[in-house]
Amino acid sequence: MALNLQTLKAPIPAPSARKTFSKKESLQNIGPAARNELSPEKQKDLDKRLLRIVNSSTNATALGDLLWNGADPNARDRSLNLTALMLAARKGKAEFSSILLDWGADHRLSGHGNATAYEIAKTWEQEEVISLFRKRGLANIPK
Repeated sequence: MALNLQTLKAPIPAPSARKTFSKKESLQNIGPAARNELSPEKQKDLDKRLLRIVNSSTNATALGDLLWNGADPNARDRSLNLTALMLAARKGKAEFSSILLDWGADHRLSGHGNATAYEIAKTWEQEEVISLFRKRGLANIPK
């Protein structure tokens, strides 16, 4: 699906109208392809919107739409030095964490205090997120 700036201004197609992908095809290949067609300014705008949604919304559909349109699942809030996945883990948003991981967010990245998303979830006692990481085999081995 080729995207351009006009496409982003148009309404986002309903999930049922979108092409479905098998696990082998992976959602991780869609966002980067869309992102490559965007200007650096538009990429930065999408990333800021993604971080805002992770930080202050419960709308998982909006998160998926931004990723579909090219937002970076590893977008980082420079002031907090936290990725979108770290913010979701800190706030206990297991559904957001799952979506970000599905879209290729790197669970190994570290942020403030050199902590990963899993370690942040443990620090903030976010049991649903901790369980998600463990079920996916992404829990860090204790240091």
